Amino acid sequence: MTGWGGGLNHEERLLSRLALVGVAGAAATLRWRRLAFVPVATGVVVLFYALRAVLYYALDPGLYVEVSVYSGPTRFVLGAEPVLLVAGGALLVAAGVVGWRDGSAHADATVGSSTLSA
Repeated sequence: MTGWGGGLNHEERLLSRLALVGVAGAAATLRWRRLAFVPVATGVVVLFYALRAVLYYALDPGLYVEVSVYSGPTRFVLGAEPVLLVAGGALLVAAGVVGWRDGSAHADATVGSSTLSA
């Protein structure tokens, strides 16, 4: 349910499912390093969507409000959605990168400990 009393549209359902897949992938990366591509891939898709939406509405500003400032020029007010999408996508990409790097350090420590015990 949206804040306007309507149901979620296709893109909103897609983004929420991508977020679930990305968070589950980030959690799975703690155990299996090779799954680090899941949050990175979902983060890239979310970042691409945010970029596409901003470019679309910058060229056709029907949805966003134009604001005239005191000095005269007009600016676009994009709202919170693109900023939150970029933040979420960047966090998913960062989670995948950190999971990949921490997984390699964990694998090295595991290999080293088994080698020493053998």
